[in-house]
Amino acid sequence: MKLRLMFLIFASILSLFAISCAEDGSIATEQTGAVFYGRVTDESGNPVQGVSLHYMPYLSDSLIGKQPATGVINIAISFSLPMPANVTLFVISKFTRETVKSLLNNVSMSAGFHSFSFDADNLTNGFYSYILKYDTTNLEGTIILLRSLEELISANPLATSDANGNFSLPYKNLGLGYKFPYTSEVSPEIIGYKTVTNQFELMFYKSGYMILKEIVTIDTNQTMKKSFVMRRI
Repeated sequence: MKLRLMFLIFASILSLFAISCAEDGSIATEQTGAVFYGRVTDESGNPVQGVSLHYMPYLSDSLIGKQPATGVINIAISFSLPMPANVTLFVISKFTRETVKSLLNNVSMSAGFHSFSFDADNLTNGFYSYILKYDTTNLEGTIILLRSLEELISANPLATSDANGNFSLPYKNLGLGYKFPYTSEVSPEIIGYKTVTNQFELMFYKSGYMILKEIVTIDTNQTMKKSFVMRRI
């Protein structure tokens, strides 16, 4: 399944929704330094190390209920160059600004329309940016991945529990309060706005244990702690 992102015009995630690349980008200031702390144990209260965590962010209306993309995800980033140029293209985690995919590194390209595809199957749910650089130009667009939690088992986790079963999720990395405009799938015209709510679903996975999914609601004004129990298969 291919997800096509129109550079500087609009980004669409097939059956999910369309997202404008000229996002508002606001994050609730009171929660940017707060963290959600969790601890994973087995039924006997023993810590479980090496649990992979993924999440499903909830948006401000029913579009979250549409069927997520399934299978291997290929993302196509399309752009147009006004003149021949050396192009660098990479994907970063939107809020941590860490590079997750290096796609083109100073590659000579002709003027005109280009489309570059890459496999995003190892990326977990969340918010990413693709950065296009050529000459003195730096352009950025947004990618939002929303796949079913079961499909994320082989993806790089959002976090992993340590030897004491502990993990942490900074609120800002979850995009809580992030607001962005969205478009129709056939037009770049902005038709509304979405906000990432303070509620999301967590998935816990480790071989030998049953998959655990729990809905979490965050008070963005304070740090929160919660324990989770995984059952052996």
